[in-house]
Amino acid sequence: NLISGLSRPDSGDLLLKGVTDRLSRFVFLFLGGLWALAVWALFGGVITRAAAVELATRDRAKTVRTFRYAASKWPSYFAAPFFPLMGVLLIGLPIAVTGLLLRAEIVGWIAAVVWPLLLVDGFLMALLLAGLLFGWPLMWANISVEGVDSFDAVGRAYSYVFQRPLQYLFYALVATVLGALGWLFVWNFVAAIVGVTYGAAAWGAGTARVEMLLSPSADLGWLDSFTAWLISFWVQCLKLLGVGFLYSFFWTSSTAIYYLLRRDADATEMDEVCPEDEEQPADPAATPAPAGSVSTPPS
Repeated sequence: NLISGLSRPDSGDLLLKGVTDRLSRFVFLFLGGLWALAVWALFGGVITRAAAVELATRDRAKTVRTFRYAASKWPSYFAAPFFPLMGVLLIGLPIAVTGLLLRAEIVGWIAAVVWPLLLVDGFLMALLLAGLLFGWPLMWANISVEGVDSFDAVGRAYSYVFQRPLQYLFYALVATVLGALGWLFVWNFVAAIVGVTYGAAAWGAGTARVEMLLSPSADLGWLDSFTAWLISFWVQCLKLLGVGFLYSFFWTSSTAIYYLLRRDADATEMDEVCPEDEEQPADPAATPAPAGSVSTPPS
């Protein structure tokens, strides 16, 4: 079947189409991943910075200063996950080069002889990927708390993941349980808002009229279709706010976990956070007096 399929006149076109489809899918996923990382490098930084300030100072974080801080640290938030990936790529290149020997039977045995070294490289690659999988939320939190660059954030995240794995697992499980309970409450509260709104609207419009507007299969005129679409749009916006709880809780809990791991590993107090950059008012005593003026000593 394979030989007969390759011998068809259109086999080359099918092969080219398959390669093009896979390449386009890869490019789409790659660009989508970069876009998601770029977006969350800003908004994840905003949430973690606000959480870092509020958890440490017990005071409300200023929105403008938080956005300014996250924007100034955006390159660090964005670049942090790429350092482990670059390490995986560099370690994997010798394996790929050695794998070229397996293409020829006459030199394939050389790759088999050095295979233990390749397994060591594979171990390092797996270690980097495992640290990235579990430690990338801590990178954002580290930048927001300490004000460091992406390289220092990667080192601190890997250190906490591998030095305190049991504590990290415990904190993550507790955060997951609390997040699930919070999500259960938020989603049911959103559903209650939608339900009571529909019920109250049915008092005036009638149950049949409301159900007709809510039914996607109903035969509606263009004006009723617009009305139904607009109602659905506002309902989806409300549900989107409910979904936003998940993202907010994730970044806030990762910041809290970072504080706890930092206390366990480095014995650092929970109230230590990188201060916000503020313009200090000028000290009148430090301002030089104009030429020709006589300064009066304090009494």
